[in-house]
Amino acid sequence: MSYRLLVVFFMISLQSIVSAQSKYDNTAKYIEINGTHEQYSNALEQLFTLLEGQYKGRNVSDDTWIQVKGLKKQALKDIKNRLVPAYESYFTEGDINKMYAFYQTDAGKQMAKDRTQLSKKQLKQVTSFYETEVGQKIQSNAEALGQTISDISQEWSHLLFVEAKNILE
Repeated sequence: MSYRLLVVFFMISLQSIVSAQSKYDNTAKYIEINGTHEQYSNALEQLFTLLEGQYKGRNVSDDTWIQVKGLKKQALKDIKNRLVPAYESYFTEGDINKMYAFYQTDAGKQMAKDRTQLSKKQLKQVTSFYETEVGQKIQSNAEALGQTISDISQEWSHLLFVEAKNILE
């Protein structure tokens, strides 16, 4: 009897772990498709350009610059690991799936690329999406989520800047 109970408990625990991983993976994919990941990648390139300007003429070796720029891959993983729980605190897995599905449409892809270039048809699709329950939830959480993301971004960029400066000095 206790063996069966242990097996049932194990199966429930395993299912919870798989479900949590699935939600994390879906949220991580959403962060990539909606352009957030690319924004952080571009921000890192700007940081490296800034540092190159600050350290110009200081005789920093090419190997050191390679080491600094090598921070990018881990930094992008780190910001994703910080952003996923932020999104998950405002949206359900179902919400995230609907948001992801929207960004797979032509209108969603254009929004991620450059929202100022949306066609009339795409603009209509965006408007329709934001009129849905999930779209309304996005709008109602926009300010709070924006502040959360801002706080996460500031801490992340500060730590990255310090790490890069430590390599350079």
